[in-house]
Amino acid sequence: DISRFWSYFSGSRPLAAWTYVLFGPLLGTNTIAWHSFTLLLRWMAVLAMWWTLDAFWPRHRFQVTLAAFLFAVYPLFRQQSIAVAYHQHWAGYTFYLFSLGAMVQSIRKQGQYWLWTALSLIAFFLHVTIFEYFVGLEFLRPVMLWLLLKPERKGLSIYRQLLEVFKRWYSYLLALSIFITWRVWLSLASPDLADNPTLLFDLLNKPFGTLKQLIQMVFQDMVYILIANWYDVLEPQLVDLYRGGSMLIWLIVS
Repeated sequence: DISRFWSYFSGSRPLAAWTYVLFGPLLGTNTIAWHSFTLLLRWMAVLAMWWTLDAFWPRHRFQVTLAAFLFAVYPLFRQQSIAVAYHQHWAGYTFYLFSLGAMVQSIRKQGQYWLWTALSLIAFFLHVTIFEYFVGLEFLRPVMLWLLLKPERKGLSIYRQLLEVFKRWYSYLLALSIFITWRVWLSLASPDLADNPTLLFDLLNKPFGTLKQLIQMVFQDMVYILIANWYDVLEPQLVDLYRGGSMLIWLIVS
């Protein structure tokens, strides 16, 4: 019964079941179908990233393409084989990146500002209905808008410059505020749920100790993301001249 997904997700993420309800009947219990679908979502996320960065830095297509390739093969995510559960992560990535790209297009194509803004907000809500993992990245928007509006800010006072950025950002800030309010209310209504933002609540209740813990987590995550996760990929024994195709693979990836 496909409707049981709604009850399964009715706790901390009551809207997240929609991807299962939509794609479950299409893919059923076919293993190959789910793996193919999740890989397709992964590549859609890569394309969304490339499209966003290419619109943001149109004169740096080579660098943007390299960044997209790195995103495609980055070894941090190691649970691609769990296709059914993790299709939502790549769907969330795709909607988030498309939302950013649509926002960039709203600035690049002023005559279509409201169309692209509407598409960006729709993608935002589709993203946050799945999970809240990328909500912190929403604060990239004002930074991107500040850079995108640089030609329009020339000659203006700092107050007018900030106002111009805020005029483009406020609709996203309103959407983000609505989501955060709903998410916090949901957590307060059900304090025993596993996915509650306990770190946020601790930051409000005991700010100094929690801030120290948060800073430590940030540095630990940076070390893991930038350095440690490459260990398994760069093991010396992977260089094996007796294995067919080994040197060809190394030449390609180099």
